[in-house]
Amino acid sequence: MTFRRSRVAVTGLGAITALGNDLTQTFSRLIAGDCGFSDITEFDASCAKIRSAAEIKGLRVSDVAPNGRAALWSRADSLASVAATEALNQARVGGRDLYLAMGGTSGGMREAEPAFMADAAIPSSARQAQQLLAYPLYSSAQRLSDIFPTVRHSATFCSACSSSATAIIQAAQWLTTGRCECVLAGGTDALSLLTLTGFTALGAMSDKPCRPFDAARSGMSLGEGAAFLVMEREDSARQRGADILAWIDGWSLGAEAHHITHPEPGGAIAAQLIESAASYAGLKLSDIGYFNAHGTGTIPNDSMEANALRSAFGSQVGNVWVSTVKGQLGHTLGAAGAIEAAITILALREERLPPTIGLTTPAPDTRLRHIIGKSIRAKCQHALSSSFGFGGLGAVLAISHLDTPGTIAPGRQKTLVISAMSGAKYANVEQQSIAGDSDVTNPLDASRERLESANPLTELEPDRSRRFDRLTALSCTGAKRALSRAGLNPARVGLAVGNALGNVERLAGYLGRLSAKGLRGIPPAEFPHLVPSSVAGNASIYLGLTGPVATVSDEGLCGDVAFDLACGCLQQGLAKAMLTGVVEAHDTGIERISDPFGCLPTLCPAEREVSNWFVIEPEEQVGARDHRALATVLDFWIGQGLWYQYLTEHEAPPLGTRLWLLCSDVQSAALDCLPGIGIWREAHRVDLPTTPRTASGKSGIATATAVDLIQRDIADQVVLISSVRGKSAVLWLTRPEWPA
Repeated sequence: MTFRRSRVAVTGLGAITALGNDLTQTFSRLIAGDCGFSDITEFDASCAKIRSAAEIKGLRVSDVAPNGRAALWSRADSLASVAATEALNQARVGGRDLYLAMGGTSGGMREAEPAFMADAAIPSSARQAQQLLAYPLYSSAQRLSDIFPTVRHSATFCSACSSSATAIIQAAQWLTTGRCECVLAGGTDALSLLTLTGFTALGAMSDKPCRPFDAARSGMSLGEGAAFLVMEREDSARQRGADILAWIDGWSLGAEAHHITHPEPGGAIAAQLIESAASYAGLKLSDIGYFNAHGTGTIPNDSMEANALRSAFGSQVGNVWVSTVKGQLGHTLGAAGAIEAAITILALREERLPPTIGLTTPAPDTRLRHIIGKSIRAKCQHALSSSFGFGGLGAVLAISHLDTPGTIAPGRQKTLVISAMSGAKYANVEQQSIAGDSDVTNPLDASRERLESANPLTELEPDRSRRFDRLTALSCTGAKRALSRAGLNPARVGLAVGNALGNVERLAGYLGRLSAKGLRGIPPAEFPHLVPSSVAGNASIYLGLTGPVATVSDEGLCGDVAFDLACGCLQQGLAKAMLTGVVEAHDTGIERISDPFGCLPTLCPAEREVSNWFVIEPEEQVGARDHRALATVLDFWIGQGLWYQYLTEHEAPPLGTRLWLLCSDVQSAALDCLPGIGIWREAHRVDLPTTPRTASGKSGIATATAVDLIQRDIADQVVLISSVRGKSAVLWLTRPEWPA
């Protein structure tokens, strides 16, 4: 079966940077060669060696947040709100339903830092509790969902400095596979003491504005900002008469599997991503006129990217203009991909390419067709924009001018299967039918599979895992077992990790040492392991995974959102297989966030931990290597609201099907909305118990339980229904041999 790959149109743009409170001002000042660097004034940076950055001046959270909510909003939330509002206003989407895809790396870190540094088990004030609640990466998506009531689903991604480019790619996947018609996609990141001191400790910072690709470059400079794109299916945009600004025709995601901070010098994976993004758009590399480079200003990163460009473009490399805006805007981390995509779109529209400020004499290893000194006029039809981050997590976008004809080939809808799994915890529940039969014996064991040892680090090679924490070790061991059971080579296998909050205990320890001892108290290699993407990045390096890699953050559906990302990457052909799972480790720091005043009952560490992993592949691939699938993915849906409406609109299984419903936080009254007769009334229902501290891992537990039911020949089909604060997810699994 084929699905029509509609072109992805961009109909709205918005940004806020150190050069302007909107995209127009930002772009005009970029073209003029202005720089946004100044002394940091928004927080005390006296403990850092580097005290300047591309900081946004004059923005107050209280001026942006809705009335009465300023205390709960972070600076990152406010930046996101400004940029998203501009993009939506330009697109004039009115009351249309929206999906929201966001990228970031630090969330409300600036606001949370004082509470973490306080080193108290329980906050001493309501203010400290509010500071902790601002921390989660997914908070900005929640804030935008609050102020834009037509948002029907949101997802937050962290792939380090490629985070918002990953969000744009997820948005494109939603659109091209028909999930929705309009997406708000982008990212936000604010300056914080954590990132300032962390990059300084790594020796990656320059004490002067950065000089990308220059012979005298000595490091990066930080910035802050946000950018959003309104993206639509071409048919939808044309039907409503929208002003189409550009096309996003191609994209690629991948990982180097090399090192958490140092890029692979030759740039082999980056070159593959450049080639793949152009190919996916139906373009030859000779069609590319402009390349918006990641260009951080560090010696190894600039050298790697230049090598990748020469490798990908070959003899054509001298024909493509190259520049980076980080010499003017600084490195805006998780927001960089979206900001630079928006700037690339304007560069094509205005036929004006921004320069690389700070570059005067290209280093011998970075010689390309640079734009030096001032902007140039150039009419380019196609451009690429690259983003690369910690762990070698990269993304490349192929952007085309409005006037270019479409070259999109139709895609083929693949049947996906779960080919292997591993799990540290299964559900201990009792079965009941919707009609109320609660006397059926529980067929599920309390824990079908436990970790092979109390300390997962003992299952890993010591010299390769010496900096891993328990959360990362749980990820590596669980994903490793699932990959081994699938019998797959890790090349082009991706990894989507669902994790709500990261390693907060380790983060708090870092900030505590910083508060007590200053920079001298910080281990230089500690910071990269505090970024939310490190859970996925470290696992990809340890296992050798070179497909799409990202951590997904969500309040209670992070495993579902990760599953969605994995399925989308497979349908788009970005990976040969995807590992996906959800992991939460015992963490006293998370206790402070989920229960800041210590009101909830105490749980033992085992009750706080979840680690469930699944390998998803195209059905035909599994059959070709004579491997038996565990379950077939019949359908998957995630969004806001009426999951029961979704079920009733789909053809029900035939009578006689052994159908199970696994329900998580689903009200019994909602089940009454299902048809009163037929298979839905005969289905067995299981209400999965969750605690507030394991809620983010419930989807992994539920999926493992569903596969187990199918494998033990108890069920023919299992429907998993999860609901959190108005958001719902439905995963429909069936026996591989069962007719669809």
